Amino acid sequence: FKMNKKIAALILVAIFTIFSILFGKDYLDFQNNSPSKKDAEIEKQVKNFDISKIDLIENVEIFQTPNLELLEDFIEKIKNAKKNIYIEVYMFTEKRILQALKEVKNKWIEIKVVLERNPYLSENINNKTFDELKNAWIEVNWSKQKNYNLNHSKLFIIDDLAIISTWNLTYSIFSTNRDFLVFTEDKRIVETLKKIFNSDFNWEKKDFYDENLVISPNISREKIEKLLLSAERNIKIYIQYLKDKKINDLLKNLKQKNIDIEIIVDKSAIENEETKDLQKNEINIKAFNWKKMHSKVILVDEKYVFVWSVNFSEYSLDKNREMWIILKNEDIVKRILEIFKNDFIEASNNWQN
Repeated sequence: FKMNKKIAALILVAIFTIFSILFGKDYLDFQNNSPSKKDAEIEKQVKNFDISKIDLIENVEIFQTPNLELLEDFIEKIKNAKKNIYIEVYMFTEKRILQALKEVKNKWIEIKVVLERNPYLSENINNKTFDELKNAWIEVNWSKQKNYNLNHSKLFIIDDLAIISTWNLTYSIFSTNRDFLVFTEDKRIVETLKKIFNSDFNWEKKDFYDENLVISPNISREKIEKLLLSAERNIKIYIQYLKDKKINDLLKNLKQKNIDIEIIVDKSAIENEETKDLQKNEINIKAFNWKKMHSKVILVDEKYVFVWSVNFSEYSLDKNREMWIILKNEDIVKRILEIFKNDFIEASNNWQN
């Protein structure tokens, strides 16, 4: 019996040793890069976040699609790049943008691209682009799967211009979808986004903090909840669908406090159980049924605006790599408010709940 216990102990030691040799490094790497871990200082900053104290970013513009002229403009910006082009995007199939990158590479411009290997329900969509970039000697990496569930970002940096958007690099984004793009040359924002990009490109798992930015995973839910809770009069939202129970419950509570809430969802989401539940709680939701609604934008009190890559779901808020920007620029708010009002009227006229 004693001999059997010794043999069992030796077997356990052998198994542990083999596991450590074969998988120890990967296990420690996963733990060190786990999205659930949070930087203590960043947690403190998020806890103290106050939407009323965010910086005013003046050198910023916003554009919406569908707009094929934006595709031409984007290609021209690539062709006129002087130093660097960084792209971090969930889907990349737009052929003319890909060709422009190949042409610019011959001018010794630094080009780096991060792509998601397994987009949801479209697992192979980026493979051709990845291969073509590699064959053109352009630096391209898949995002590191251990760092987040999916890399759903839509970030573009051309020299000293940063573009945070709700769109992917696909032709349909420019031709048929309602999406928004924020262009900024704010030095602080651009430098922070470059650091984030390089961290993701090099497969490092780091947390970053900026009052005007939201970087998922880890801190996005706290910031969006604070944004919504800051509302005193009204909230207007563009979103594809409403799948996150915590956010939906928060919206219902805000409605009970007489906050006027208007939401535009894609037509595919208007019959969802979650949508109907919010409508029963007198939240005004309309379907954007005349084009594809891919936007992710929040307007609060016609004063603050979030433009982001996030959908209302647990994975988007808590597990994916996402990027947002928070603005209180008066001109930007007026522009989005005007577009939203027009879209809401169109949705009201074209959909019967």
